[in-house]
Parts: sequence; structure tokens; C-alpha cells
Amino acid sequence: MTIRNKTLVGFLAAIVLLFVAGGIVLTLAVHNAGMVVVDVREGTSGCGGDRISIRLPAFVAHAALCCTPAVAFQDACCGEVLHWAGVVRKGFKELADCPDFTIVEIDSEDERVRIRKKGNALIVDIYSDDETVHVEVPIGLVRAAVSKIEKARCRRT
Repeated sequence: MTIRNKTLVGFLAAIVLLFVAGGIVLTLAVHNAGMVVVDVREGTSGCGGDRISIRLPAFVAHAALCCTPAVAFQDACCGEVLHWAGVVRKGFKELADCPDFTIVEIDSEDERVRIRKKGNALIVDIYSDDETVHVEVPIGLVRAAVSKIEKARCRRT
């Protein structure tokens, strides 16, 4: 094998190794950041009806949040929202450190509502005769959104 061929084989092996390493890093990033899940189903039997299901890696949502200009948060940063943003941020920081538990559990004749913390996610489940709703949001994403609201400058009108 000539030196040129050895160099080419080494170069190709390095490219393959980079792709494999990149795939592993991406998989770990998705796993660590979690997923944003929104699943809405019409009816409870699972037969017929419409369904909307969105699954998005949280790191994509984080990237979108970072790319969103501060002006998009100006309305949210004034008044009551900004007043409570620090409390919400601290609350979600503490929530991230807590073991899994159910925050709210409501059972009525028409629907059941469950809000719980599981792992690093806040999960909301709503079951009724008309629809079933499942929302899962990583706590870190909520904290990042609240932080972005706090850093936005209020619009003076």
C-alpha cells in the first residue's frame, strides 16, 4: 500500500469516526435536554377523531429561544409577569432538585387532571370525554424562557 493510499484510508477513517462521534454527542444532547411533547387526541377510546402530536427535542427549543429577539418578550416582561418571574425561576430550580411527585390531582365527573414532576420534566395530563391532552416540558426549558423574559426590556409606551 502506498503512502498516498494509507493517507486516504486514514482520512476516510477519521471522517467516519467524526460522524459516529457526532451521532453519539447528538444522541446524548437529546437525551440530557429531554423532549417537548404535545399530544392532543379527540375522544377517549382511541378510535376515530383527530390527533395532533408534536415531539421536539428540547435543545431545538432552547436554540429557538436563544435566537428569538428580546422584542418578542417585551409585552411579557412588564407588570405581573415580571413581578412573579423571579419566584417562578426559583420555584422551578427547586422543582428540578425534587424527587418525582404529583403536584396537582383533580378528579371530577367530567375530567381528570394530573400535573406532575417526573425526572427533569413537568407533565400535564388531562382526560375528558371530548379529548385527551398530554404535555411534557423539560424544567430547564421553562427556566430558560423565564430567564429570557426577565432579561427583556419593557417597552415604554
